Amino acid sequence: MDPPTTYVIVDGELDWSYFDGGVHELVRADHPLTQRMIAELRLGGADPDPDFPDEPDEWGLHVPPMRDVYRLMGEHYGLNLPRGTVVDDDLVGVFTSPRVYASGERNTRYDNIRLP
Repeated sequence: MDPPTTYVIVDGELDWSYFDGGVHELVRADHPLTQRMIAELRLGGADPDPDFPDEPDEWGLHVPPMRDVYRLMGEHYGLNLPRGTVVDDDLVGVFTSPRVYASGERNTRYDNIRLP
């Protein structure tokens, strides 16, 4: 399975993006989320190769666990959700499906979800 790719769009503009241990080149280097990931998750660091631990030239890029990437993203953008909400499918399509289609038709997937 391919590693997840995340994009954060704010006001129609790319604000932050992550893929397989790296931040997209269009994201400014001093972005607060990137800086926090460098400090807390060793983003951009290197991991020793188990076969050549004393040879830094053989080391690979440190790829933080996605659960930690998602946790920091959630904290930074205010998207923290209870685990039960995500696991129990209480938010069917909330991040990928529009509430109203471009045609003006309502998306019925939201009928069983209490919306603000």
